[in-house]
Amino acid sequence: MRRNNQTSILALALAAAFFAACASNGGNQGTSDEQAGSGTQAHDTDESFKTLSATGLYKNGSIANPDKELADGVFEYTPNFKLWSDGAHKTRWIQLPPGKKIDTRDMDHWKFPVGTKVWKEFRDPDERRLETRFIMVLKDDDVFIATFLWNSTETSAKRVDDGYDRARGTLHDVPEQGVCMDCHGGEASSILGFSAIQLSRSGEGVTFNWLVNQNLITNSTNPALASEDGYTLPWDAQTNAALGYLHANCGHCHNPDGEADSHDQLLRIGISDLSKSAIKTAVFRSLNKEADHGPWGDNDEIENRLTPGDAAKSAIVYRMSQRGKPTRKPYDVPDDQMPPLGTEYVDMEGLRTVVAWIDALPSVPQTRE
Repeated sequence: MRRNNQTSILALALAAAFFAACASNGGNQGTSDEQAGSGTQAHDTDESFKTLSATGLYKNGSIANPDKELADGVFEYTPNFKLWSDGAHKTRWIQLPPGKKIDTRDMDHWKFPVGTKVWKEFRDPDERRLETRFIMVLKDDDVFIATFLWNSTETSAKRVDDGYDRARGTLHDVPEQGVCMDCHGGEASSILGFSAIQLSRSGEGVTFNWLVNQNLITNSTNPALASEDGYTLPWDAQTNAALGYLHANCGHCHNPDGEADSHDQLLRIGISDLSKSAIKTAVFRSLNKEADHGPWGDNDEIENRLTPGDAAKSAIVYRMSQRGKPTRKPYDVPDDQMPPLGTEYVDMEGLRTVVAWIDALPSVPQTRE
């Protein structure tokens, strides 16, 4: 689908990055003879990317091997705050085109060069591959998005535009191609989880500072706001965990460009928030208001989106705790469920994180604007 709108060795690998393109017929079940070509970027992505190997994630032919070898220039990254996907294990990779940089003049909204590729692999608790999702940046802020379903022997994965329920006999559903932008459309680049806030930390691997040191971004820092490790959250650990969770799980929709923009809830942390106390951030201020929906099940004490010091009286906690019956297909999404898509089970750890933060908040007058 289109939308308008990791170490020096790795750096050398980036310079050797190439695009693999191959055409193959799609379907719901892959075969072991899937191979990748070695041409340049295809003009017709819809026809070229029928199989995962054709996207260039793995070296030619290695997708059929137990130890799959990543293509040159593909490096793994991990965001600080992760999106809940019903307990699925995930691995993420990115590949930048040779000699190109990420435009970070707007540190909140990175602009990726044409040809950038991003993958995310989903696995069950037994580490069986279920699906791999793919985004490629095209010209004029367009993107190509696809999902690939792995076969039972994990020797190939083929594109499934219409989605696929219960992948490999699990309760994991591969989404339809058409719904991907419901989440990804809330960010101009359509790429989520690869950003200043998500990559700013100390340590090895792909971090904000690593990108700076490898000269892969155009604007490395704003001295007034950046910490030694980049744009790290500056509050106490409990607050960082809660606001980071909301940023990753809610912020892609609850922002001026997202699907939930009309709800007047900004749940994405902005770079400018990092210089403020937590209760002065746009996220907290947008939550510290009367709830604009309801009723909230049998709880008639919920009046606010967030009630400082009392999570049980907070609509956000109620909505995070709502789910339907995941064993029933198609899944019937309750009206109050948040997030409303991509999950059929409550994230209990995430819920506890938000509840602990709210319960520890001091009494603060409601935001009035």
